[in-house]
Amino acid sequence: MQGCQQKTVLHELARANSSVVILVGNNPEAADMEHEILALSESPKTVLFGFQGTTGVRSAESVNCLHVGRGSMTVGGLHRALTANEQQTLLEAFGDTGYKLTFEDDMEGWLYCHAAFILPIVYLSYHYDCDLREANLSH
Repeated sequence: MQGCQQKTVLHELARANSSVVILVGNNPEAADMEHEILALSESPKTVLFGFQGTTGVRSAESVNCLHVGRGSMTVGGLHRALTANEQQTLLEAFGDTGYKLTFEDDMEGWLYCHAAFILPIVYLSYHYDCDLREANLSH
């Protein structure tokens, strides 16, 4: 789900019978969301953040998704490296699916950098109805 949609499920995630929550997607409010989940949770919880290496377009009728291979995700703590145990747990969860995990030790910084890089490209694409051959970048 989109980062802006994640706010609507934070209370449920805080109450979930799980010691780990991973919010996946564009998320410029990651720190606030982590704080809210931890404040609402009645038991200790680890909040991680991830970003899938996919792209797509959602319409009222369908979602078209594009990914390379079996998919991939960059995942980590807001400002910390995952422990060896956390990494192993995630690797085991995805088993032999072929889904590639890349571990990041500063997901907030990673998410901000990604947004700064990708948003101008996205808005340029939307402006040209996704036909970047029409864009004249020399002006």
